Amino acid sequence: MDLQNRNKIITIREFEALLLQKNLLLSHPTDLTTPIASLTPRLASLQPGDGFLAYAGVHVDGHQAIPQAIKQGAGFLVGEKPAPTPCPIPYLQVRNARDAWAWWESLRNGHPQGSLTLLGVTGTNGKSSVVWMTRALLKLSKIPCLSIGTLGAFLGETHIKLTHTTPDPDVLFPLLEQARRAGIQYVIMEVSSHSIEQGKVGPLSFSAAAFTNFSRDHLDFHLTLEAYWNTKTRLFSELLQENGTAIVNSALAARLLGYKILGVHLYIYGPQTEDAQPTAQYATLLPSTGIQPEGTPLSFMYENKKWEGLIPFIGAHNQENFLAALLITQTCTQKLPPVALWNQIPQIPGRLEKIHVPGSPLVLVDFAHKPGALAAVLRTARTLTTQKLWVLFGCGGDRDPGKRPQMGAIAKDLADFVCLTSDNPRSEDPKAIIREIEEGLLPSTAYCIKENRREAIAWILAQASEPDVVVIAGKGDETVQIYGDEHRPFSDSQVVRECLQPKAIP
Repeated sequence: MDLQNRNKIITIREFEALLLQKNLLLSHPTDLTTPIASLTPRLASLQPGDGFLAYAGVHVDGHQAIPQAIKQGAGFLVGEKPAPTPCPIPYLQVRNARDAWAWWESLRNGHPQGSLTLLGVTGTNGKSSVVWMTRALLKLSKIPCLSIGTLGAFLGETHIKLTHTTPDPDVLFPLLEQARRAGIQYVIMEVSSHSIEQGKVGPLSFSAAAFTNFSRDHLDFHLTLEAYWNTKTRLFSELLQENGTAIVNSALAARLLGYKILGVHLYIYGPQTEDAQPTAQYATLLPSTGIQPEGTPLSFMYENKKWEGLIPFIGAHNQENFLAALLITQTCTQKLPPVALWNQIPQIPGRLEKIHVPGSPLVLVDFAHKPGALAAVLRTARTLTTQKLWVLFGCGGDRDPGKRPQMGAIAKDLADFVCLTSDNPRSEDPKAIIREIEEGLLPSTAYCIKENRREAIAWILAQASEPDVVVIAGKGDETVQIYGDEHRPFSDSQVVRECLQPKAIP
């Protein structure tokens, strides 16, 4: 599917007018009527006449690439620093180049978000699950939607692979325009902290927003937990419409409301807490037991009515995720989806994805790559066996190294045996990453190290018995393993299925 809208011609004058309106333009307007075909921060994508966008990234300052962009025939430049001298082509200095990029893509695609009802989900964990569940509930309610997130974009029945949880503007806004053209009204999307901080979603205005949970993550980017939290809350303080709907986990409600998020319809879901909010409506989770491989009982009180049913997902955390999805869906359907629909939702790829072959252990493939998520998965997996619980995982390179020994300690405490392996090492030495995880495991002897992930999966499945449970954590539904700049095809689920295939009878 072509996500680019190359038919709409925008002039530099029009773009400058928008930048002035959004208080982003710092330089004097050029007032040029030159048509703009494209604006890109990537030299590899730059065509003669295109605009080149420069900003200081996490690892590289794009302003250093301006001379090369000029050599490649850039028609104009957008940057945050003063224009280089001499500068042979028009230069637009802006307050924030990432924000300018998002508004450019919004303009180029006809501001499609204005015709759509946007539903956002943020949180350290659970975003992908809530988006998947909401999309399925809307579909079962005969409401087509566009969903966007880690699992890709689903435009009706069309699946589009994405490289980011929240896509860059040159993918996001064409996706929204495709949805508008297709007559789709609702968009349910993950809103990552990176996308808020980097201005990807600046032009968006959400009708409803959900906050699933909060724990340590992305400190390599945000540096502190406080900065990470402050970025998350901007979904509610800056991007949620006035009179919009905030759907907040009960564990976060008191802290979030301390930020004085006013003028919204507030729904609080999850276990009951002592911090009652008189203006909120509650979906209060009730105690339930009996988690099994087929699903998890869900019982909650809402509007003085008790709701009970079985959801086809494993784990207490999915009870909360499903409650969030029910409340988001209600903003579109005006009522909670009936219990009869609950068990019709398909399994979520790489989120406690069940793989079970008779005669082999139950395998759970999960994306858990953070301390809190790994702990939640292992506690859930423990309830599914009276025998051994095995876990295999690694940690990604070029990401928060402080969590590595923490995850090792969690695995040691909650599993019977741990297999350390490689995840996505990126530019780091896989062995060095494993050694840092190992620090949290010691002095345990119930672990092994097998750097090759395929060999590690084959080994652990050969060791585990039929009554055991094996957790393969860290990569979930990912289909590549990243070594440096190389993306090698790799799927945990596929490797597990290959290893569990019945051996051919001679």
